[in-house]
Amino acid sequence: MVTDGKQVASEPVEPGTTVPADALEDAIARIWAEVLSVGAVRHDDDFFELGGDSLLAMRVSSRIRRLLAVDVSVEVMLEASTVSSFAGHVREVMARAGVATPTPTAVPPPVPAQRPAAEVSPAARTMLRNFAAPESRPAGVAELDLDALPATLRCLLVHDGTLTVGLEALRIATVMAEVRTEAVALLSAAESAWLAVEPGTVSVRRRTAIRDATTGELLVEADSLLVPERLPANFAALLSANPRGIGAAMLESRAEFRRELLWYGLGAMPADVDDEDVPAGAPLVLRCYRLVHGGVPIMCIKEGFVLDSSLVRELR
Repeated sequence: MVTDGKQVASEPVEPGTTVPADALEDAIARIWAEVLSVGAVRHDDDFFELGGDSLLAMRVSSRIRRLLAVDVSVEVMLEASTVSSFAGHVREVMARAGVATPTPTAVPPPVPAQRPAAEVSPAARTMLRNFAAPESRPAGVAELDLDALPATLRCLLVHDGTLTVGLEALRIATVMAEVRTEAVALLSAAESAWLAVEPGTVSVRRRTAIRDATTGELLVEADSLLVPERLPANFAALLSANPRGIGAAMLESRAEFRRELLWYGLGAMPADVDDEDVPAGAPLVLRCYRLVHGGVPIMCIKEGFVLDSSLVRELR
């Protein structure tokens, strides 16, 4: 700045000194600070410059849904990545939904991203380290008692390779993938967030049973959502023709994929899946992950390990 005709250096602005303008911006700033594990967040701070990415953006979306009772897609954050611009979009969504903006006392202070090590078991620390959004599990999926699970089953939950290969290595027996159904589906708001697309995007839902090839026993029930236009050129054809499922098609296609583990929990066999051995409501240990190709999510996969199966009994 200029004082008495002389140029004087401006005082540096300390991080966190440009405070959020209102209660909504303050709520968003606190959510970002919690998710990103940073200190105070300013109204003009950029989410991605603070270290955010698409998975962390999904955590933000989940916390906003829980605290402010509105659904805001991850795509909004890509277009409006500062606290103030993002708050403007959230305010519009709240107005359309008839939800009142928060008062300064309506939003609880952020919870530390991770509890003190003394309160977290080694098994839980492993899960927190490997799963990107464990708190974002859908309604109806319960928390797991990780310490009560067989260690090998915990290993399967964080397994980063082809599941059929992993199962065969554990059982020293062949497994097979059986496609139950495959149909066009429109993505819900929650499903679209995992795949970083707009709600209502056309996808293909594929339900697959992974069985012991000798006995036919159901070991894993899988539910996959694919975005067809994002699949590599030869992958879709291999997926249709390969009897051993998605993992085998990935290996055969030789394309580069990355698995991103999202959440885990305790669920149940869906009521609309007809299996003669495993009734609806039977307990499943669930994990959900997405496959990323070329930096873009191409499918989201939920796998349910049947708790009352010979596989789990053998692991105990």
